[in-house]
Amino acid sequence: WPRMAHRNERTAAYNEQVVKVAVAARAAAGHPISLADAFAALDPATDLSDGVHPNDSGKAKINQVWLEAVKTWHASLP
Repeated sequence: WPRMAHRNERTAAYNEQVVKVAVAARAAAGHPISLADAFAALDPATDLSDGVHPNDSGKAKINQVWLEAVKTWHASLP
């Protein structure tokens, strides 16, 4: 899906700003926050059915990212 490459680039740039602005600001203010970055786990060439939506492989990777994020959060609880 070469014509969708620009969207993936824009998504990556947006996600970087979310981390820099929202996540960092909340963390700096002392709020517990973490980010489950599912986009970083995906390979657009193999994990997206139409260049945007995940196929079964992509869904499995997203599930794994969320599972690891929940495990990390749970382990941090007192």
